[in-house]
Amino acid sequence: MALSSERFVEVRLRHDYYRDGACPVLRVVPTPTTAALITARRLRFQPRADGFSLIGQVEQDGEGNVRPRFPLEPRDRFVFALALTEPDFLYFTDLPLEGGPGQRYLLRNREGSSVLSSGAAVGTGDRVRLTPPQLTVKVPASAIGASVVVEDEAGAPRASAPVPSFEGDSLELPLSLGGFSGVARLRVGAGAPEPLFVDAELPGMGPFGLLELRPLGGTWPPSRVVNGKLAIATVELTADFRRRSTRWRYHVVAPADWPDTATLDILYPEDVPAPYPEDVTFARTLLPEIIALFPDKSVVSFESSQALPLHETALRNTRLEIRRGTLLPQLPNAPRNTLKRTDTAQLVSDIFVPL
Repeated sequence: MALSSERFVEVRLRHDYYRDGACPVLRVVPTPTTAALITARRLRFQPRADGFSLIGQVEQDGEGNVRPRFPLEPRDRFVFALALTEPDFLYFTDLPLEGGPGQRYLLRNREGSSVLSSGAAVGTGDRVRLTPPQLTVKVPASAIGASVVVEDEAGAPRASAPVPSFEGDSLELPLSLGGFSGVARLRVGAGAPEPLFVDAELPGMGPFGLLELRPLGGTWPPSRVVNGKLAIATVELTADFRRRSTRWRYHVVAPADWPDTATLDILYPEDVPAPYPEDVTFARTLLPEIIALFPDKSVVSFESSQALPLHETALRNTRLEIRRGTLLPQLPNAPRNTLKRTDTAQLVSDIFVPL
């Protein structure tokens, strides 16, 4: 028998904000329990800039068949924290800027899919409330007389408690899930269920998100036949994050007596790199809240005709013009960490141009 090592799980995190499509700003960290399981199963965790691999020992018989020497059990679960290394991540990623207490993003493998998110890209459908097994549920007065129930994925109750009478608008009700861990649902009376992820270690790691890998169907790792020989079928899994787009608003701040404010114009470049759209125009717009910031200045604001992406590749040659010609040949791109929501819920990026 010849012994060697092979990758049997490949996880890649991708983000179309970056030119190469990789997502280098999420660090994957095994929980202590998972690190112990990796050691117990004689596996190796190999981190990469855009994800990680799980590597195990295999043996090849005299006929060329390759079999794993690390058979996994159906109950094995590998749980990882996803730690952000880029504080601006949520600004340039198309995810909600607002989140409730304990809200995290859950990535997990699914039967028959190589995608770790519930949709084509990570989004609101992947948000869960991360909680330890000892949790506190805030219940409204409208739930008095009803029950608080935590169910596992199969719908089996894991913990429940009646809501007693109380004074005030809400009550914090303690629940204990014992040794349970994994995906669950919290129901308060007849309200909509709230997805949970229960883990004793993850809350203390403070992750942006979490990743759960489980053996699904048959033997894990799966095998395939290549030229009549058994081989390890690498499980390849991906999670995609999408860049955010915003309306760009340029605010030209000039001296109060500057003579050319009436002739100011912004010209979008004719040749633009991907992923920037073509044929964008900038129209003047009156924004009293911006004007009020500069009471002794003359402010002229422009807004893009469509949303522009935030991207690692800079948009070049957006020009500020006056009647006599080009005033500034290169206007700055939208800062990726200064988003603002307007009264119409439109996300905009404000760019100030002092003269």
